[in-house]
Amino acid sequence: MTRPSSTRPKHRSRWFARALGLLGAVVLLWTHGSQAGSNDLLVIVNSQNSVGRLNASELRPIFQTSKRKWDNGALVEPVNLPEKSTQRQAFDKAVLGFDPETALRYWIDRKVRGEARPPKKLTSPAAVLAHVASTPGGIGYIPADGAVTSGVKVIARVSGEQVKAP
Repeated sequence: MTRPSSTRPKHRSRWFARALGLLGAVVLLWTHGSQAGSNDLLVIVNSQNSVGRLNASELRPIFQTSKRKWDNGALVEPVNLPEKSTQRQAFDKAVLGFDPETALRYWIDRKVRGEARPPKKLTSPAAVLAHVASTPGGIGYIPADGAVTSGVKVIARVSGEQVKAP
């Protein structure tokens, strides 16, 4: 026995809504999965630097400017991106454990106490790359999807809130 025609549209519209919802979920998962790693950052140093890999506990004093010399005696010259950049916020969270407000308070406190100043701030990943490539003690970070030139080498990868081997 067939259903009256008045019930068919409701059944079809529910089925269509479920299918559309499932399709939306599949698209969301696919696009999220295809972007995995696209927000990663590469921590770079000048290619002449003898340092190998560094982990978060080794990077932290460098970017808090409390470590001022490399093991070979050369000056450490860290550079940051602007505070409002998503790359800077991700880096600060993974390496320093700071959200933007905590980072701001940290540097204000250091300034008031007359302690070391924050790393030099550059305007873009390209500026970071150029600075590190031309500065023997330079260290910075760039998006993982950016071009790494011959003047730098990768010593760590920031993925999510973790610092990993390159």
